[in-house]
Amino acid sequence: MTTPGPTMKGPAREPSSRRPSHDVGQGDVPPACDRGLMTLGSSLAALVQTITNRLTTSGSMTYAHFGLGFLEARLLYVLSNTQPTLARRVAERMALDPSAISRALVRLTERGLVVKSPQSKRVLLLTDEGLRVAHAIRSVFEERSRRLVDGVSIGELRAAQDILEKIQRNLPFVAELADDMPFRQQAEL
Repeated sequence: MTTPGPTMKGPAREPSSRRPSHDVGQGDVPPACDRGLMTLGSSLAALVQTITNRLTTSGSMTYAHFGLGFLEARLLYVLSNTQPTLARRVAERMALDPSAISRALVRLTERGLVVKSPQSKRVLLLTDEGLRVAHAIRSVFEERSRRLVDGVSIGELRAAQDILEKIQRNLPFVAELADDMPFRQQAEL
């Protein structure tokens, strides 16, 4: 007679069509070549996090000159490219929690930079002042991007983009670890 496996809280997940090449959390040690890959993966994750932190910090200082936080500036930039749009779509595009977008939208609305469409409260529009500020922010975004990739060839940028897009496709599998039973059991120790 077989005993049922541990139950997991939360919504049931469909089995992933693709899993990482090694089943982590099962107590076994991956082959040596996988350990090297894992070390490189950890180093890459730390490097990406460092770059993100520095870009966010310097962006926050830069956009403070506009009286905006980093998220608010990014939000104006995205809205200037996609308006009119739904707040939900903006959150999806920016890969952020809708509540963070909502708080930033409140601040932008209070400043008179964003309004809700008269036809639908969920549709966002930039005001004339919002468009003016968004245009100025676009110039800053473009200059920051130019400085970020200075000395990097187009071929290197394309290769980096291809690699990062492959890594991005693995993010849902990383997120699954939050619900993975072996890791939750280890955390309870």
